[in-house]
Amino acid sequence: MSKRILTILTKWFPEDMSRGLEVPRLTFLALWYLERIFHRGLFNAYDVKAIGAPEAAVRGFLLGLTLADKWLHDGARPIRNWQKYCNISLHAANLAEKTALMMLEYNICITQAEWYKWLLTLKPSASKFTSTSFGEITAVAALEVIIQRDAPDGPQGSCPSRDEDEDNNNKMCPRLLCALRDHLLG
Repeated sequence: MSKRILTILTKWFPEDMSRGLEVPRLTFLALWYLERIFHRGLFNAYDVKAIGAPEAAVRGFLLGLTLADKWLHDGARPIRNWQKYCNISLHAANLAEKTALMMLEYNICITQAEWYKWLLTLKPSASKFTSTSFGEITAVAALEVIIQRDAPDGPQGSCPSRDEDEDNNNKMCPRLLCALRDHLLG
């Protein structure tokens, strides 16, 4: 499955592969969006059994990557690109993106302080990814450099405020969460 994710990253952002930390930054941000939407888990075991764990993971990752691309590049690759990497209809992919944006209340903004906190949260997990395929830096090395470069140096934030209570976030939209799972499993 990790080869599928790596293929997505190298083909989705071929022009960014030579820019050092752009792809790791996109990847870490994609994971942040997925954590915000699915902080109690992406799919349950029954869901994954229906389409297979690798396919479910790829679809979820593509959703996070699409949101990260929108935030960092003020636009994104067309959603039809998903079909190159997974077996999902264009209609289901569009509905998944729309539902995810509704769950986030169309607020895909991340403050510098939130970003830094997220990077620190990823540190313990990053050490598990040590592959240096394509001669690229490891996840640990990329994370360390990004943490150094992106450390907050004062109050930040031009983003709309968001409720930080995780339990409240889960209670806000169970219907949307079910709908999003259905679209991604579609």
